[in-house]
Amino acid sequence: MTKSTRIIIIFFCLVKLTLHIIADFHSGFQGDELLHIETGNHLAFGYMEFPPIIGVLAFIQNLFRAQFVLIHHLFPHIATILIVIYLGKTVFELGGGSIATAITLSCLLISPGFGGSQQSFQPVVFSQCFWLISFYQLVRFVKYEDRKYLLRRRKCFSMERDVFKYQSRFYKRIKLSLNFIE
Repeated sequence: MTKSTRIIIIFFCLVKLTLHIIADFHSGFQGDELLHIETGNHLAFGYMEFPPIIGVLAFIQNLFRAQFVLIHHLFPHIATILIVIYLGKTVFELGGGSIATAITLSCLLISPGFGGSQQSFQPVVFSQCFWLISFYQLVRFVKYEDRKYLLRRRKCFSMERDVFKYQSRFYKRIKLSLNFIE
């Protein structure tokens, strides 16, 4: 990766983080976030509406004993920064230069769908992060034909499946039903 591409990725990480921190100072909690934060006080192996890792992350956030929005958005901000980094790396691996990376990260930055889903403490941002890292490993496998990238992708995908199992099981059932129809 070139130095200019790294600088662009770092710049967009800082901009994205700054925008999220500004939003944290000017907003409160979203309704579902309160449920997710409260699960940190009542850890269980599984919850009806969301995966158990949310309760674990909420437990860690609750150790700070703060009701500050920024504290409860700590893990979504980390996942968001990882999304920016891996999206920039994916563009580079696909042959895009600095300009392509800047355009792609600009699209991520101004997208209201990603902005909203990456702002609050919900499972969506973590799923986006795992899926993007998995896709990055797939791109590296196709480009370099080295099995270690496929194994990393499998580990990432299985971690996403186990940690955020509900979406993967849903997609697996769709795939099975489509195979049954054929």
